Amino acid sequence: MKQQARVLLVDDDAGIRTVVTRTLDAAAMSVAAVGTGDAARAALAVRDFDLVLLDVNLPDVNGLDLCEEIHQQHDVPVVMLTVVVDESDVVRALESGADDYIRKPFGTRELLARLQAVLRRTQAPDGLLPPTINVGPLTLDSKSYRADIAGEPLPLTPTEYRLLAFLVQNVGRVLTHDQLLQFVWGAGYEGEHHMLHVTMSRLRQKLGRLSEAGLIRTTPGIGYEFVAGAN
Repeated sequence: MKQQARVLLVDDDAGIRTVVTRTLDAAAMSVAAVGTGDAARAALAVRDFDLVLLDVNLPDVNGLDLCEEIHQQHDVPVVMLTVVVDESDVVRALESGADDYIRKPFGTRELLARLQAVLRRTQAPDGLLPPTINVGPLTLDSKSYRADIAGEPLPLTPTEYRLLAFLVQNVGRVLTHDQLLQFVWGAGYEGEHHMLHVTMSRLRQKLGRLSEAGLIRTTPGIGYEFVAGAN
């Protein structure tokens, strides 16, 4: 029997906690719901979760700061709940380490779709990538989502790994923004280019720490290309 996905919900609105908990319970997910950042830290210290659903506005801590803290200390994807004023709010959430975001107010179908998409891409590999990929200085292991460059470990989130692996698998070919979004994030994410751009920026920063070569080339207005080892 497949294990239930374990979700930590962090939101100070009791009504939202009730609605989300009922929705995820009905979808066979196990939910722990808390209302403060301190309670979230305590829950993460004693239990493993498959996903954290985190509100930006909490009474005791900035949700973006807590997201960054969770990202640094725990191997768990974070989805932010945010009342978006403009796209810069989304960018700040993604830059803090969030794997995705959901705008308030939200529908239960949208909530489930986004959470299930995150769980799919951050858990076991789905077979769409080769087990191992070797191009130029890079070695990628799709079974473990591990990568190294010139023999040095390259720490990546599962989303960053899928993005890099898809580019490497298509070395020398420009992949459009929507091709990358559909493969890495899934159907329904086409057009959310800010999500791709922020993740690409994080990926390039990590690659840049281990390689002076520009391994990913931008084609303005179109997409990206992995160039190391290309003919």
